[in-house]
Amino acid sequence: MACRPSHLAEWVDRGFTTIDNRRWVKQLGAVSITAIAVHRIRIPTGWELPRTTSRFPFGLTILVVKRVKPGGMIVATHLLNPHSTSLAFRWTSFLVVWLGGIGVGLESAIAAERPHHEDHRPNILFIFSDDHSIPALSAYGEARNLLQTPTLDRLAREGMRFDRCLVPNSICGPSRATVLTGKYSHAHGFYDNRSRFDGSQTTFPKLLQKAGYQTALFGKWHLVSEPTGFDDWEILPGQGHYYNPDFLTPTGKITKTGYVTDLITERALQWFTQSRDPSRPFLWMVHHKAPHREWEPALRHLGHDNDRVYPEPPTLFDDYAGRGKAEREQDMTIARTMNERDLKLVPPARLNAEQRRVWDAYYEPRNRAFRQAKLEGNDLVRWKYNRYMHDYLGCVKAVDESVQRLLEALEAAGVADNTIVVYCSDQGFYLGEHGWFDKRFIFEESLRTPLLIRWPGVVAPGSVNRDLVSNLDFASTFLEAAGLTPPDDLHGRSLVPILKGKTPADWRKSFYYHYYEYPGVHSVRRHYGVVTDRYKLVRFYGDDIDEWELFDLETDPLELTSVYGKPEYAQIQAELHAELERLRAELKVPDPDPAATFQANSPAAGDAATTKAAATRPQAASPPRLVPAAVQRPNVVFITVDDMNNDAGCYGHPQVKTPHLDALAARGVRFDRAYCQYPLCNPSRASFLTGLRPDQTKVYDNQKQFRETDPNILTLPQLFKTNGYHVARVGKLYHYGNPGQIGTDGLDDPPSWSEKVNPVGIDKSELEPKIINHTPKRGLGAGMCYLSDPDGKDEDHTDGKVASEAIRILNQRQDQPLFLAVGFYRPHTPYVAPQKYFDLYPFETVSLTPRPNMIPEDVPAAAFASTRPWPSFGITPEQERRCKQAYWASISFVDAQLGRVLAAIDALGLRDKTIVVFLSDHGYHLGEHGLWLKQSNFEESARVPLVIAGYGVADQAKGQSCERTVELIDLYPTLADLAGLTPPPNLPGASLRPLLNNPKASWDRPAFTQVRRAGFEGRSVRTERWRCTVWDDGANGVELYDHANDPLEQKNRANDPDHAQTLAELRALLEGNR
Repeated sequence: MACRPSHLAEWVDRGFTTIDNRRWVKQLGAVSITAIAVHRIRIPTGWELPRTTSRFPFGLTILVVKRVKPGGMIVATHLLNPHSTSLAFRWTSFLVVWLGGIGVGLESAIAAERPHHEDHRPNILFIFSDDHSIPALSAYGEARNLLQTPTLDRLAREGMRFDRCLVPNSICGPSRATVLTGKYSHAHGFYDNRSRFDGSQTTFPKLLQKAGYQTALFGKWHLVSEPTGFDDWEILPGQGHYYNPDFLTPTGKITKTGYVTDLITERALQWFTQSRDPSRPFLWMVHHKAPHREWEPALRHLGHDNDRVYPEPPTLFDDYAGRGKAEREQDMTIARTMNERDLKLVPPARLNAEQRRVWDAYYEPRNRAFRQAKLEGNDLVRWKYNRYMHDYLGCVKAVDESVQRLLEALEAAGVADNTIVVYCSDQGFYLGEHGWFDKRFIFEESLRTPLLIRWPGVVAPGSVNRDLVSNLDFASTFLEAAGLTPPDDLHGRSLVPILKGKTPADWRKSFYYHYYEYPGVHSVRRHYGVVTDRYKLVRFYGDDIDEWELFDLETDPLELTSVYGKPEYAQIQAELHAELERLRAELKVPDPDPAATFQANSPAAGDAATTKAAATRPQAASPPRLVPAAVQRPNVVFITVDDMNNDAGCYGHPQVKTPHLDALAARGVRFDRAYCQYPLCNPSRASFLTGLRPDQTKVYDNQKQFRETDPNILTLPQLFKTNGYHVARVGKLYHYGNPGQIGTDGLDDPPSWSEKVNPVGIDKSELEPKIINHTPKRGLGAGMCYLSDPDGKDEDHTDGKVASEAIRILNQRQDQPLFLAVGFYRPHTPYVAPQKYFDLYPFETVSLTPRPNMIPEDVPAAAFASTRPWPSFGITPEQERRCKQAYWASISFVDAQLGRVLAAIDALGLRDKTIVVFLSDHGYHLGEHGLWLKQSNFEESARVPLVIAGYGVADQAKGQSCERTVELIDLYPTLADLAGLTPPPNLPGASLRPLLNNPKASWDRPAFTQVRRAGFEGRSVRTERWRCTVWDDGANGVELYDHANDPLEQKNRANDPDHAQTLAELRALLEGNR
């Protein structure tokens, strides 16, 4: 073989440039051929290459150059072998072949199974932003003229602008699922931001990929499951961060330094210029986080508006007159809902030192001026609105710049003329209209999304369309453009005829909308409706609402007055009702809402800064996984105690005696940093038995039953019951007034149980009148009260009877797997126990917790509001010691009853077949910080004892302690995991199974606790080192404690500049968990 590379050099010297070269040398008879494969050959200006056919001695016919543009690209060439009868060749890369000094251009064959014709299918660049409102895109000419977006305006000039592109469910995740599938939420299964996308279903990227397209996705995904149908992807976890964000890749998580819009753009361009196969058409999806809340602009855009005072929308101070409960009771107003992070009164958590310097240089002087102004009323709202506009619009500027870079890349690659470019947002957004931010409602600002499509040679430049189109239509559009037939079950239609300027005569004249996420973030009620070019009929529905509204957009474009029920609209109203029912029937909308719309969640672990409190939902989108009866399933014995702190032997207490709990910990895993979600009986129990946070159950007191919020919640015991377990309750699991409701059902949940027992002992029936109460103005269930029983036996007391009934059920239920919930009432006040347990703690050995003389000045008063009068309800030191003695006696009494139940499990040979969980509903103060009882965010109140033993605990983990921060809501997914059951998807908790295998395993989840005061809340986050508590979003104080150096939480470091970064990060976690 001979190689003649000089010929290539000669060709290059004549002005040809080559890209992506490969070289072959082949000897054919007497002829030496050197071939260089090139994907592109650029022809110098002034050169002309004729269409030529040459036949060479070895029988190879070469057809050269079908079309050549001077200064442009070779468009197509063919190489044919006349000795071959097969025409099944497709040539995709150019060859420069040297034969006797003659150079010709030809294409190389790559796939015999592909057709021989050229691939003229268009490329697709799909640019997706998040929450981009139409008024923030200048091509739409909105009256406020908020921002100039030159690159997006260029797309509108060169393509088609759609003025009525509607979304079927105005919220991030469902809208994204609709784009992928071309279906409504009830069909693709992603109802709200607590859902999980089923990646096994058909999507348009999968179909394009199968048809030969190269597919890539970069940026925000927000569908929980990993992307499918893509050759390459890199996505943000959950909502992601604006600064120095994490990304998920097919090989794991990475963190990058920079601004998220720029980083997404750069990664997308890296794929386009370095990894894309130019021989194949592409689907290139670039999904931006911006301008989603919390609207953190790039540093280069701080001050982009020169402190402009923005025009206000006419409805900024909307009073919601003329509409109903849904509009009045939402929680998305600029006035009330925006928090310090939204308003940049605290910096983003992830700024590095240099970024923080630039950030503070812009915001801090303006923030100081704001605080000094002490604005109120409408003036305060106007300040918030203008800060919001600066930040939001600054985020949009970065998106516009990104689009410019992407378009330039298309042009540089010479593929712009054969690329469909689509720009849109997942939905619209409120920029002060109706006094709101966010989306969700069926009203115009959130229903409409910007849509710009450029398709050279197909779309008339500068065209505007006002048909009712939707993101439902994207999948069909892309498939038809690629020459594919869309599946029959899609709800959308192809826009290709419209893009060609010919709207089909039967194009939709009405549009169906359905929003599901309630209860949930922003408290927007569930609703569905029908939209036409002029009218909008909507029904808001739920347990406490069933209201219809009708709007005439021609006479009331701001949608301020419902005309539902007005005689002059009777005919229109009837027609719209009929059309709505027709659409629901045609689309096969389930009625009532499917159980999948009632599942609960917040985003994945590690994404705490973007976690949003979510509403309650009872089941998975598919039914709970049923385990075949033949499979051996573990029993569960779920043991709760009431108001017990971590005063126990296994937790290192030097005096309190708990031998049975200690023994359980010795064969299980003891969690040293386990925390409740609300330190009060009913909210906590409603939380861990549903797996939902209090903001999801809406239970914040001891009066409300969680099903008042949502009757369809699937509880932890109910999941086991659904899967064939016998589920029994003995004693207090859900809330009961203690001691007032002992022996009753209290706030029990009948759907949770197959069997229930409400024991009553002598502590309730006989001894109650003898109880000593040092706080007579407080009831026995909330006072400093106790009694030692000199003669009673353990079995005579309520908790003794609880243990006896639990043992009975253990002995009787051997025919099916058992979930046994055992609820002890002690050590809850009144502290009543047999005398022998008091004798374990001689009074003279009971020390008094040191009393503070005054509330520290640097600690918010709200932190101490759970004990009034403060300190210690005003009782004497001796009385306080008596109560402490009685409390410890009650703990040891409960421990003895625990021992009886554990002995029964062992006697039946069930130890290795049974998961045993021991926990308290919350902690308890015994004078620390001058506090007693619970309802504080301090460690003693929020921290709980938690031990898991038996089935599912690895041998190497037994007897170990775990110092990871865990939450009681983690118990639901943990037990489901260990039993092989499928819990509701996206519960906010996480399975503790990794920690039961290795208690020292990596675990990056913080714990959240909250309490309420009169008119505001205190929210607390605990990491392995820090606790941060914020009262009323900071208005009533902030606390920061360093547990590495201050385990008693005595020194508030919230104002310590050395810990400002830590404080900002923890506050971001709290905001993300709202």
